[in-house]
Amino acid sequence: MKKLSPVVLVGLLLTALSVALFVPRLRPSFIQAVCNYAYDAFLKRTCEPSKSGQVVIVDLDEASLADPEFGQWPWSRDKLAQLTRRILDAGASVVGFDITFPEQDRTSPVVYRAKMRRDYRWDIPLEGLPPAHRDFDALFAEALQSGRTVLGGMMIPSTGGNLPINTPAHATYRNRVTLRRKPFTPDTVDIRDCLKQGQTIHMSIPVLHEAAETAFFNADPDADNIVRCNPLIYALGEFRIYCSLALEAVRLHLGVDGCVINYDERGVEHIRLNDLIVPADRHGRLVVNYRKMDENQETGLNSSFPSYSAANVLRGGVPTQALANKIVLVGASAVGLRDLKATPIASDFPGVQVHATMIDNILSGDMLRIPSWMDDVHMAAILLMGIVAYSGQSGHRFRDQTGQL
Repeated sequence: MKKLSPVVLVGLLLTALSVALFVPRLRPSFIQAVCNYAYDAFLKRTCEPSKSGQVVIVDLDEASLADPEFGQWPWSRDKLAQLTRRILDAGASVVGFDITFPEQDRTSPVVYRAKMRRDYRWDIPLEGLPPAHRDFDALFAEALQSGRTVLGGMMIPSTGGNLPINTPAHATYRNRVTLRRKPFTPDTVDIRDCLKQGQTIHMSIPVLHEAAETAFFNADPDADNIVRCNPLIYALGEFRIYCSLALEAVRLHLGVDGCVINYDERGVEHIRLNDLIVPADRHGRLVVNYRKMDENQETGLNSSFPSYSAANVLRGGVPTQALANKIVLVGASAVGLRDLKATPIASDFPGVQVHATMIDNILSGDMLRIPSWMDDVHMAAILLMGIVAYSGQSGHRFRDQTGQL
């Protein structure tokens, strides 16, 4: 048996080590950090402007909250009803709120009257008010029902173990997800084992929850707290799978009854909305292809999408064509309400723009892809390089020996 030369032996050991470093369970954090750094630098240099032209943001900005006509946050639900109707009357395809409304509106006349009765035993008459304006939550619900609307919900991740699922009593589940196992995938494979798992979901009060769809708006940052991928679907218990705000908005925009999750033993392969295929990683996350940011002329903030002040929308100062046939996301940039995320292109990226970017990616069809089998490709490529290097070294030794003969 021929003895391996030290060069070949070291080469084989380095190849084996390199393969081991790319095994997901064995991969050290510094390898992932280097990969993330290279990815972020590449994305920052190559990001392009938004492409679909179908996403608009209505911003609860500083100017809106400082306006004496509308006042500080939270706005009363009759104001939100007016805002919703303004957007829908302008012809918006879908209105999505990157907000949840977990409590009654305390400024609503019926709620305030009950408080006065309870605390001071004062009976405030409501006879002078039109019946429709006595309950601001009902007024908002009526506005939501007048079009295709989505309210955000906050999924509380499971901490592991067999903890009981705490589902709100009013959380009527509208199943919009169909699971489809690929051929030859074992029956024992449960796709929920690969998905993000929720312990409970914080959602809007019953009257609002019943008037609109509910979708989660969670972000899923990496270990360095940067959002590179974001969930499209989230499991809650054994039977419920919720769609993200972005996926639900696209579904409503396209008029699709539900989405289909195709999966195999590795996990999620892709999500289908009729003929539209949305690639996802094995955990059901979209790799976000972030867009170039420019200063918005109206709000003065950097944005990847057209943004309009909520106060300006309420006053009718936004042209109808700016909102017509668009997916309109209502979010906040005002200090104190601002939901900021760290992303590869900015350290203070508004959360609502993460959802807007995902929608734009899906509608324009330029989603980034990290297939579930990519780790196998990495390891195969490393092995192939090691084999080629070993073959080259063996050939060199053979030529040397032949020359000596």
